Amino acid sequence: MTALARIKIDSEIGAIIETILARTDVDAKIKEGFQEFLYYSNFRDWRNPD
Repeated sequence: MTALARIKIDSEIGAIIETILARTDVDAKIKEGFQEFLYYSNFRDWRNPD
């Protein structure tokens, strides 16, 4: 979860995602989707395409 260390999105959204990833009752596929979202949201090209 190295993407968590680089969260540049709104802090409230980041906190919600961290909570979801920390829960043990959330399906692994859902967690994987959130991890991918965090990974891609940290790239400038994805967030601010020119």
